[in-house]
Amino acid sequence: MNSIENLIPIGKVLKAHGLKGELKISLFDISSKILLEGINLWFYKNNSYQNYKLEKLRGSSKNIIVKLSEINDRNNVVAFLNKKIFLSKNDYPEPDENNYHLSDLINLEIFDENNNSYGFVCDAIKLPGNNVLIFKYENKEIMVPIVDYFIELFDFKKKVIKVKNINSLLEI
Repeated sequence: MNSIENLIPIGKVLKAHGLKGELKISLFDISSKILLEGINLWFYKNNSYQNYKLEKLRGSSKNIIVKLSEINDRNNVVAFLNKKIFLSKNDYPEPDENNYHLSDLINLEIFDENNNSYGFVCDAIKLPGNNVLIFKYENKEIMVPIVDYFIELFDFKKKVIKVKNINSLLEI
């Protein structure tokens, strides 16, 4: 049994597909290559997290069809509709500067170019234009777009994010 602290939300079940228990899903990050046949996907059902092995995977990044173990007909799919899909952190690749999940950024410490600390990331959100970090500084929430103009470095080993041009964000 995994706890919520060990699970990362990666997508959502959209609808049933066909008659043999397949699901049409969407991933929160459509460029993600995280789904592989044989991994365990987790769902919150009946007041607990339950896992199902991913038996088959097909389609494109915008039209993903999956078949889960033990789900063999369309009637069994109803319990999954509109449910979030989770992946265990144990099955998730180690984050690096080019491959990370937004949840990997939470609790990393924010530093400027002069190594001054500005606090810790309290949230990271996906927006249509770009992803954004949120941290609290002097009783205000500061939003940092995850773009080259602001982000100098993600160091997941040291749990640090170096932010450039931070003063322009603090003045807003």
